[in-house]
Amino acid sequence: MLYNVLSGNCCGSSIFVIGGVSVVKVNGEMMDAAGKNIAVLLTEMNCVSGRVAVELNEEIVPKSTYGETILKDGDSVEVVRFVGGG
Repeated sequence: MLYNVLSGNCCGSSIFVIGGVSVVKVNGEMMDAAGKNIAVLLTEMNCVSGRVAVELNEEIVPKSTYGETILKDGDSVEVVRFVGGG
């Protein structure tokens, strides 16, 4: 897979083309996610949306808009999963 769910680095927005496919940078890694919404991306990453925060192009995305926020070529997405412990 082309992502690391626990990566915490913020990356700038860049356009990448791999074999003619435009991609989105997800947690610093290139991924074919353009055209998908954030809810679909999280499902594909096996993330429970209630336990993550999503940043799109350096802005926090409200959970209520995950289903309607469509990723575009060159977007930069950071997904942070909250982990409990003691």
